[in-house]
Amino acid sequence: MATKFPPRSEWAKYNKKTPKRRATHRGPLGKAKVLTPEQFDMAAERAPIDNVFGTRDRLFVLLSRFCGLRAREIATLHVHDVTDATGELLDHISVSKRGAKYGKERTVRMRPELIEALRDYLEQTAITDGPIFWSQRGIPASSNLVQKQLKRLYTICGFKGARSHSGRRYAITTMAQHANTVGASLEDVRIFAGHSRITTTGSYIEESPFAAKMINFL
Repeated sequence: MATKFPPRSEWAKYNKKTPKRRATHRGPLGKAKVLTPEQFDMAAERAPIDNVFGTRDRLFVLLSRFCGLRAREIATLHVHDVTDATGELLDHISVSKRGAKYGKERTVRMRPELIEALRDYLEQTAITDGPIFWSQRGIPASSNLVQKQLKRLYTICGFKGARSHSGRRYAITTMAQHANTVGASLEDVRIFAGHSRITTTGSYIEESPFAAKMINFL
């Protein structure tokens, strides 16, 4: 049975513009730790599957890992950001000015397993328009909620230093490491991440354990 969220007219009062601030992926303890695919799988599995909020938290993990979205970008997703004019799910997310850092829009492709997870969630909640994610208090999700829930799942798994930016750093690092194998470049990774400068993208990339082997190419 679908969970009844507040009427769509209710979320309008929460849809107010908030002042922009200079966000950073460097917390008080330094950069968020980059996890392995197996660790992300473990975190996603720790989200309860017997209620919509557990399904929601699992999507937080998937959107962070596979799309490299910031917490605010996840929290402010609306149905029309992921569907076409007929309501069918697309294979990409339109990151709008609503949640994008400094209002920089971009398009991010979704993996098939993410599309299926998102479809299941929307069917389970019967959400057809407006915000996709909600809190248990019945108000649209905030970036703080996304950060807390991701941190909670990572802590349960015992992943020290992992935070909401762990998935974003993983996505950017992985794409940078494999970009040349598909004819792409770091510029494509920069666009994917929504950065203005390639140096910012570089600061997200985790050093590869195989970096020392590059000397063999000299």
